[in-house]
Amino acid sequence: MNKVSLIIIFVFLVGVGFYYFFSHKTITPNSSTLKKSSVTIRQEKIGTMKILSKAFANKQSIPKQYTCDGKGINPEVQFEAVPAEAKSLVLLMDDPDVPKNLKPDGVFDHWVVYNIDPTVKEISENSKPPGIEGLNGTGKLGFTPPCPPDREHRYFFKLYALSTMLDLNNPERVTKDMVLQKMQRHIIEEAELVGVYNRLQNQK
Repeated sequence: MNKVSLIIIFVFLVGVGFYYFFSHKTITPNSSTLKKSSVTIRQEKIGTMKILSKAFANKQSIPKQYTCDGKGINPEVQFEAVPAEAKSLVLLMDDPDVPKNLKPDGVFDHWVVYNIDPTVKEISENSKPPGIEGLNGTGKLGFTPPCPPDREHRYFFKLYALSTMLDLNNPERVTKDMVLQKMQRHIIEEAELVGVYNRLQNQK
């Protein structure tokens, strides 16, 4: 076998080796790529809509004037980054820390407001909100203030952007559960603000 033939065979074998190596090499994405993907997924899950208040920061104490120990008026709340496709907003406020001997499910409803125009940016302090108010836990329409009977309680202000207006019969008898049931499958995005409060008499 001459030298030319040997060279051709050698080049062929080298080419086959390179092809096999690169065609079977496992491509591992670098850490920055993985990190970027996970962040994107989390942002899509959480969304950008926010509910805020000038009266208190998230998970901080609600000022006395907005409780049963003060004026008992509603705090100001602001809405940010509401989805452009939203047709209405729902605002719910409840306390999930009620003693079970007082209320078996442990939840007390403080505020139910639905069919808020999605262009609304805030609900002012001590005001009638620009929407339809449902029944609170006392059986009355509108806002009822925090008044924990035993210890510090959490108060959840929940904002929902919906793809529809809610059609509920007899608005003067609408409860939070009725609103929650009606808005199922229409929620585009949601946001949450939590305030806490404890009465002085509970701390003695």
